[in-house]
Amino acid sequence: TSQPSVVYLGDYALNGISSSEMEFGENLTQIGNYCFGNCKSLKKLTFRSKTPPHLDGPLFDGSTPINLIQVPNSSLNLYKNDAS
Repeated sequence: TSQPSVVYLGDYALNGISSSEMEFGENLTQIGNYCFGNCKSLKKLTFRSKTPPHLDGPLFDGSTPINLIQVPNSSLNLYKNDAS
């Protein structure tokens, strides 16, 4: 499921979705608490934004582990640093 124009994902916004893949465009700037909570089928997330979105808190409570998170190659270090 592609969400190219989304700027903000609120708290619990995608909680429990049944999609196995989600893609977000360059406009995403912020992700709310537990946005991906209880997403049992979600295996792949793709972020197109060159700047990592601000994370309000935990994202994945109750979800199965994500197999793959894709980000722009030119921004890989930014995403790694933001996650630590």
